[in-house]
Amino acid sequence: MKKAIAAFVSAVTLILSAAPSLTASAAETKTAWVKGDANGDGYVSISDVTCIQNYLADFPVGIVLDAADVTCDGKIAVSDATNIQRFLAGLPSSLDRKLSNDEL
Repeated sequence: MKKAIAAFVSAVTLILSAAPSLTASAAETKTAWVKGDANGDGYVSISDVTCIQNYLADFPVGIVLDAADVTCDGKIAVSDATNIQRFLAGLPSSLDRKLSNDEL
C-alpha cells in the first residue's frame, strides 16, 4: 500500500512539475484567444487571475497579452485581474457577457 501511495505521489509531482511549461507553450503558440483567458487554456477562470498576478510580479509565466488586457487600455494591470474576478463572481465587469464553451 505504501508503495502504491509513493508511486501515485511521484506521478502527481511529475505531472505538476510539467504543467507550467505546458501552459507556457500553449499560451505562446495559440493564435486565437478569448478575452480574459490570460493563460491561454481556453477557459476564463481564477487561473487567469493568478497568471496576471504572476506576470505583474515579474515571474516567468506564459501569458496571452491581448487576452489579459481585459479593460482594453493597452496595458496589463491589477484592474484586469479584478475584472476577471468580478466576471467569475457574476458581477458587472469589462467582460460584459458570459461565454459558452461553444464560443471558446
